[in-house]
Order: sequence, then structure tokens, then C-alpha cells
Amino acid sequence: MLTEKEERLVQTIRVLPEGAADQIILWATQLAHLAAGRAVDWSDHWTDEDRHDATAASLHHIEGREPGER
Repeated sequence: MLTEKEERLVQTIRVLPEGAADQIILWATQLAHLAAGRAVDWSDHWTDEDRHDATAASLHHIEGREPGER
């Protein structure tokens, strides 16, 4: 038996086009993996640490690419 919130989520995903529904499911799966059972901070504010971490991850990604690769 689904909770009321779970049922609303399922109903919302059901009305989306297949590609959009697949993307929502992928994002939810990735978020669950990243959270690893911890509470998710839904703040819209980025801290200095957040910006530093995002910059470091981006640079790491860029440095790992082959020349000419996008």
C-alpha cells in the first residue's frame, strides 16, 4: 500500500511523457544514492564550500577528458 505522498508521486510520473518520466526516475535514483540515507538539504543557497566542491568536481571532470573531447 502506498502512502498519500507516494501515490501523488506515482500519479505525477504517470502523466509525463516516457522520456521525462525516465529522467525523473533517474534523478530520484541518483539523489537516493547520493543521500545514502542522510537527510537532503533543499536549500537554494550555495555556501563557499559548495562552490569550492562544484569547481573542484568540474575541473576534475575537464582534466580527465581527452584533447578535443566535449
